[in-house]
Amino acid sequence: MKKKALVFLILLSNPVDSFAENLRDVIQKGLNYNLDNKIAETEREISVYKRNQTESSYWPTFDLSAKTRTINRGDADNYIRDEDEDAMLDLNLRYTILDFARDSEYEAAKLSIAGRELNKKIQEEKSIFNIINAYFNLWEKDNNKYYIKEYLDSVTELTQKVRARVNGGVSQESDYLRAKVTLDDAKVRYETADKELKEAKIRISYLIGEEIETTEKYTKKLIVPTFIKENEVMSLSPVIKMLLKDKNIKETGYRTAVREALPKLSVTGTYKEHFRKTVSPDTQIYFQITMPLFDGGLISNKSKEAAAQVRISEYKVQNAKRELNRNYSEIRSTIEKEVKLQKVFKENQMNAKKNILLYMAEFNLGTRPLSDLIAAQRELLTANLAEIDSRMNYYVSLAGMYNLYGNTIDSLDLM
Repeated sequence: MKKKALVFLILLSNPVDSFAENLRDVIQKGLNYNLDNKIAETEREISVYKRNQTESSYWPTFDLSAKTRTINRGDADNYIRDEDEDAMLDLNLRYTILDFARDSEYEAAKLSIAGRELNKKIQEEKSIFNIINAYFNLWEKDNNKYYIKEYLDSVTELTQKVRARVNGGVSQESDYLRAKVTLDDAKVRYETADKELKEAKIRISYLIGEEIETTEKYTKKLIVPTFIKENEVMSLSPVIKMLLKDKNIKETGYRTAVREALPKLSVTGTYKEHFRKTVSPDTQIYFQITMPLFDGGLISNKSKEAAAQVRISEYKVQNAKRELNRNYSEIRSTIEKEVKLQKVFKENQMNAKKNILLYMAEFNLGTRPLSDLIAAQRELLTANLAEIDSRMNYYVSLAGMYNLYGNTIDSLDLM
């Protein structure tokens, strides 16, 4: 019982800095940790407030003010005080009945909310993809270290064997020197792999806020998924949708600029409560039409600027579509290539293992030079690392394909 308590205290005083989790949990942690997602959500919230501000212009405004009697200095003897200098309460009503520009501003505010929601979606998809990319980078570096350690062990064993053969007079001293150089190179490879693994852990911890270990092996057979058509990607892409919303906003901005030249109709009412008897009316109401007649070209140039903004937004849409087409083709090509290469890598790995066994037997018999055996061990390492790199490219490309149409998380179902 005392031993159990001691172990428990040791665990409390030495917390584990890293732990293993599946990729879905890692992604969820990253989404909760990412501040860019919080910024995007707050920006969407701000767009709602702006829409509400625009909506308030459709309501009348009431203002209440109260003033004391005005104290004048240096009045002439024949000065007659104005009634507005008396103490009074003043209630004002203002209401814009007709304003064409206001309607366009309200429409733009509503579109802005939809645009911010799409921006939030894009930011989340970007975060998910970055986490998947960092996770598989960590997975690759972890596997690289494993295979390089395996290579280091085999080279160490070979070096010891050569040392024994040299001591027994079976091999030349030069064989040992060659084996020792290979061993030193393997040690450098291992230290480099360890450094790269630590860096990969740092990168993913930056995205999710804590250090993790990868446990999934990801060894199942790679397949070419059923790709959706390019035109479907265009219709589903959140980036294209957001740019189209931005274009709609610019179009409403153009309409707003044009409508500023149209007349506005408003009604104003006032009620004054004097604190002494007066002959002036206490209630007034009037309608007012305002329309710009000459502004030095201000409104027309605003309209031209807004029209240019519409053209720019259209160019951005077309540019994004071109980039989407390019990314779709490149990612699809990468996925298909990596699936085809898997068979080649498997054959290379099997052949390299067979060569090592054959070369070792021949080396023991003295019919195979040491250099061939060393080369065979390196070929196996190269095949193992290439297969891991290919798998990593496949998984990241798969996530990239799903990211194009805003459904990155579903790529995990094929991993």
